[in-house]
Amino acid sequence: MAPLSLNENDYSAVQVVHNVNYENAPTPHQEPKRVQFALETGNPSSSIILPVEETQSPAIQVAHTPSSMILQVEDLYNRAVDGGLCKYLVKTTPLKSHVKCIVISTKWLHSLQAATKVVLTLYDSHGQVKKRLDLFGTTSLTGSRPHRFISAKEQIVSKQAPGDHYQLECKVTLGENDKVTIKGLVCKIISSKTIGKPYQLTDLAFRKGTFVGRVDDEGYMHGKGSFHYLENGHTFVGHFEHGKWIKGVLYYGDKVKLTMNESRFDKTVDMSMTKRFQHNFQYFSKFSSKKTSVGERSESEIEEIPSSAFCGCFE
Repeated sequence: MAPLSLNENDYSAVQVVHNVNYENAPTPHQEPKRVQFALETGNPSSSIILPVEETQSPAIQVAHTPSSMILQVEDLYNRAVDGGLCKYLVKTTPLKSHVKCIVISTKWLHSLQAATKVVLTLYDSHGQVKKRLDLFGTTSLTGSRPHRFISAKEQIVSKQAPGDHYQLECKVTLGENDKVTIKGLVCKIISSKTIGKPYQLTDLAFRKGTFVGRVDDEGYMHGKGSFHYLENGHTFVGHFEHGKWIKGVLYYGDKVKLTMNESRFDKTVDMSMTKRFQHNFQYFSKFSSKKTSVGERSESEIEEIPSSAFCGCFE
């Protein structure tokens, strides 16, 4: 199975189906709640109780601030990982504010021995581990496209404080060796300063994502906000009216992919749209060369990143 590629047709059906508060999202080890989605915009299903913001503003501004961050790992092919240590991939700078939630997606992940785990670690301002989280379990021999939403109730978020930083790492069991392939691993760390709560959302093509922004009295997206696709790491920043996508910009990492006007994606990218619908994430990426193995770092990086300790217990 090969990773899916992006084209304009993938996003031809983008009208919102329904959204539900995602603050209590299940972890991969919990049974997800059954939710019935309405296929047309209008009154939501009577079986669903929707969260409603206490105050609604007629002119809502997007609150993507530089406090939000993206960690991205691209094109890491068959890189050797020795057992026992958590190997550094990429990290943020110290965070300026608390974190609202984290959205993680992967276009492709597999390892030759199925012995590798992808880890998100929270470090304090002194470089000490506060919490370490196994994101997807052991990687598959045949490959997969795992994704995960992490709410403010999980300890990897709730223990975070301004001055801390996050780091993506790989871990192989002590005494074993493995080779891992990672393509399009995107970790979005969304600041508490971002306006709105996180909501689960699907479009008419049943693609899942997390919407962060305001909703109307019936629970539909209304005003400016951002939709974070779970399966491929793309982000749509735009304007919505009662659940309908009106205009905006589709990003991948720090790159513009498509722009939308009048509920249709443009045939050519309209870069003027990016002034109104800015991504506003700090961006940290790792694009591996053929000579670089996971965990290999320069002397200066070794000084800065205290990630050579043995991995402890996970959640």
